[in-house]
Amino acid sequence: MELEEVRYDHRVVQELTREVQAEYGRRYGGDGDSSPMDPERFVAPHGRFFLATLEGEPVGMGGWRWGGPAEGDAEIKRMYVREERRRTGVARAILDELE
Repeated sequence: MELEEVRYDHRVVQELTREVQAEYGRRYGGDGDSSPMDPERFVAPHGRFFLATLEGEPVGMGGWRWGGPAEGDAEIKRMYVREERRRTGVARAILDELE
């Protein structure tokens, strides 16, 4: 598996974002989390965003950005692994990179 730092507005990331929004809708009802995400918030030094691929196929993503209720807080956003790749270590690898 490879992790590549990309912009949040990357074409494949937006495809995966649509998938995770659909999953949120199935799980929790409604349209999922439709809060807008400014791609610049995921560019250093404000944050970072990663795309995970396996044999050239996108399998997951995740990012972090500064922000939260207290000074110095950061939050993980749009962490997602495609269903067929769950429980294979992809999420752990993404989270390790984000940490």
